[in-house]
Amino acid sequence: MLSQGEMLPATITLQAQGKTLLFVERSGEIIGVLAASDTLRESVPAALARCRDLGVKHIELLTGDHERTAQAQASALGIAYRAELLPEDKIRIVQQYQAQGHVVVMVGDGVNDAPALAQADVGIAMGVMGTDIALEAAHAALMREDWNLVPDLLLIAQRTMRVVKMNLGFTILYNLVGLSLAALGILPPILAAAAQSLPDLGILANSSRLLRQRLPAGTSPVQPVVTNTPEEQGACACGNRECCGVEALTKPERTLQTITLDPRGSWKASVSEGKEEA
Repeated sequence: MLSQGEMLPATITLQAQGKTLLFVERSGEIIGVLAASDTLRESVPAALARCRDLGVKHIELLTGDHERTAQAQASALGIAYRAELLPEDKIRIVQQYQAQGHVVVMVGDGVNDAPALAQADVGIAMGVMGTDIALEAAHAALMREDWNLVPDLLLIAQRTMRVVKMNLGFTILYNLVGLSLAALGILPPILAAAAQSLPDLGILANSSRLLRQRLPAGTSPVQPVVTNTPEEQGACACGNRECCGVEALTKPERTLQTITLDPRGSWKASVSEGKEEA
């Protein structure tokens, strides 16, 4: 039955698009086919382009999905891919790139990605909806499902390294000049001791620039989640008595019910406000 469905022209076209098929059968005859496919997030192409602009030389899709599904996704993004991979296969690929002298950044959110996230030089867990093991194995965790955060993270890391190198260079140069002046007798010991604390102030002032992170214009802020109170969930809260009715606009009465057990294990319920015991 499935072999007959796979030979249909529509089935061949859908499979070529990387879609997963589900055949509908009635009385031994195929009457329909359902096609499901992964949808790319709108922010992924722009995020990958920003990663390339930041110096990422090679981007590759590592997935355990079917070959055609991976090919369709990778073709839309213009990147290389490897399909039908097990967790150990992903670790092996990461180790191969590391053996070639590359710095590997792994982005994932599933259980199968956790070993590769731990093996990579930088592991990034994608979103709080990822599995706990992926969040634990990664070096950094993004707080929402937004691919624009990946190049933002790389940008912050590059800026941080520039500040660190600047601080090191300033400290080394300052100490060399101070030691040379002190050795030549130009700088008195008391003044040299007082000048020793000045580099710390300069380093703190330079590092404080990292507190002002400027995100690109396309980055969307976190949207607050608004939840209704338990009293509001039962009504539309429009305020109209004709729509909601009197009962919906008034809080329901709460009745306290106590359950007691006697020594033999049978139970009885006593209700407050003068109701008889059950």
